[in-house]
Amino acid sequence: MLHIHRENRSEQLPIRLQAGTPVALNTVRWDKASDGEVPRGAVCGGQSHSGEAVFVGRMKLEENKDELTPGVIIPSEKCIFVSFGTGVRRSNEYEVLVTAEPSHVCWVPCRDGYVPPAAVIGGIDFSYLEPLYVGRTNNELSLGRTWRGQRFPYCHHNVSVPGKIQPSHKCLYIPYERKEYLYRQYEVLVLTSSPAPLSFICSDSIRKHIAKISRDNAERGAHYVATDSDFHRRVTGLPIPSKLKHQIHG
Repeated sequence: MLHIHRENRSEQLPIRLQAGTPVALNTVRWDKASDGEVPRGAVCGGQSHSGEAVFVGRMKLEENKDELTPGVIIPSEKCIFVSFGTGVRRSNEYEVLVTAEPSHVCWVPCRDGYVPPAAVIGGIDFSYLEPLYVGRTNNELSLGRTWRGQRFPYCHHNVSVPGKIQPSHKCLYIPYERKEYLYRQYEVLVLTSSPAPLSFICSDSIRKHIAKISRDNAERGAHYVATDSDFHRRVTGLPIPSKLKHQIHG
């Protein structure tokens, strides 16, 4: 039986979204794992009554045209659980959400299908062709209902269970035992710094690569000295859009 206690109160986590702040491409990523294993840096979504940490993960569903669906990884059960079609699916093969820097993600209270612009996407619903976001409960589990109106069978206070947020359904879904429960109030996992534009990431990568080439050439020849004109010439010769070249020069 899954009993998940809240790990943190989201009210204690201030949100300062910084549009355009350059963050590493692997600020969050999905790593493949199986049989209850989770890599270092895995995002914790809660804690069991026995003190066991549970983690945010996702798995492919045949019923969802093999698209990914977010859910909860329980290491002691050696699998992931996801909600789908009013029921629960499980698999011993899954992907784990990992963060390179814990301070770059946090949980934000939301409701009725709303998600912030920097919300973390965990998968897609094939039928609706819409993203599924990473979320978790932020109130008593007893407030949950099935689509048929059946109440959550237990009364747990201040608990948190990871699941999926489907905006068009205006709720969070979580897997519990053999049923899917929905919640109108929930928490969304978001980036505290929004990723930089792709053009910035590309130009920054190219700039660093060219600088490395210049340093390598300088090490090979004692009389070689890298200059700004060398850098300009190398950038100009690259097969990339002119707008990107101007951004690199700048």
